[in-house]
Amino acid sequence: MTRAGFQGVDKKTFPPKLMRHRALSLTFTLLVTLLFLTLGLTAQEPPAGDQSPSPEASSSPGASPSAGEASSPSPSPSLEPVSTPSPSPSASPFKIYISDSENGRIVIMDDLKGTNLKGLGGAGRGPGKFLDPGQVWVDQDRYLYVADKGNDRIVKLDLKPEEGLPVWTELKDLKKPEGVAVWGDEVFVSETGANQLVVYKDGQGDPIRTITDPMLKQPGKLWFDDTGRLFVCCGEYPPGGQVVMIAPGTDQKPKEWEAYQGVGLRPTGYQPRQAVLRKNRILSIDSSSNRLTATDNAAGRATREIGSYGSGLGRFMRPEGMALDSQGRIYIADSGNDRIVRIDDPTGAGWLEYQPGRNPNNLLRGPKSIFIWAPTKPPPPEPPPEDKKDKKEK
Repeated sequence: MTRAGFQGVDKKTFPPKLMRHRALSLTFTLLVTLLFLTLGLTAQEPPAGDQSPSPEASSSPGASPSAGEASSPSPSPSLEPVSTPSPSPSASPFKIYISDSENGRIVIMDDLKGTNLKGLGGAGRGPGKFLDPGQVWVDQDRYLYVADKGNDRIVKLDLKPEEGLPVWTELKDLKKPEGVAVWGDEVFVSETGANQLVVYKDGQGDPIRTITDPMLKQPGKLWFDDTGRLFVCCGEYPPGGQVVMIAPGTDQKPKEWEAYQGVGLRPTGYQPRQAVLRKNRILSIDSSSNRLTATDNAAGRATREIGSYGSGLGRFMRPEGMALDSQGRIYIADSGNDRIVRIDDPTGAGWLEYQPGRNPNNLLRGPKSIFIWAPTKPPPPEPPPEDKKDKKEK
């Protein structure tokens, strides 16, 4: 619009006050627009030097952590995984030792889930091999003893070295030994083929004595209670077997021995393969009748039995070995079913079986013996007063 044209406008149409008001409104609108534009630019561009993403940016699909990382934070140095060393008897409150006879090896694990399972040996002859291994036993110094029946020897393994192979020593020239147990510094061996018990000092050298009697026909697995009384499973079926109990200091006095011959049980034959003492009750595994038995004494007071032939719950097939853990739970080597069973008490409550998983190396074949090493295992007996007196004089 030219100057002349502007001057020609009628002042009544646009009064001076209205013109000034509209000019102020237009100016205010421009200022507000400029302010919002400035704020918008500030919100979109972070200050220089601050390039950290906003919380919204970290939750966007493009910034999502990968599967497996989304639910767990990055580990701190103290929580980083640590490689597990080779299993050793001191690595857990107790270990389970199994004579995996038909596989010719000894299996060691922490629990019935097969945690830290380790196999020692393999079928054959010579060092590092076993042939039809029978009873296994671990003494207070963590030496593992194996009655290697097929090789006519007792194997002693030192499991304490943290690296390398266990130290292997042998007691040779035995006739089909099936049992071994340790009390104090004496190692007792069932020389089954010779119908006698043989005792060694510290599990080495020549025998220091033998224990013989007609009651000890075909002695098998052994066990000590916390007083040092020796339980020996003897005999064959037919005609039958018995559990011979030898109190400390009476191993050369057969007349003072006790024997339980299955009194009070169903008359289906009695061939005990392992016997232990639990809460003053004598428990035994009877392989001929596929059952667990319990009695108060050799006279058969308050007898009880559970089990029958079969493969399901509450059934056994040629059970061979038995052990107790520190809680008094009973572990049974159910040889014919290739499994280990745990129950809470002689009623059969709390039945639980070994779970080998999918690893074929964890499968058992004909387990014959089981041993539990626990902190509550009774210590060896104190030396006689004469020995203590001699030590003081020296």
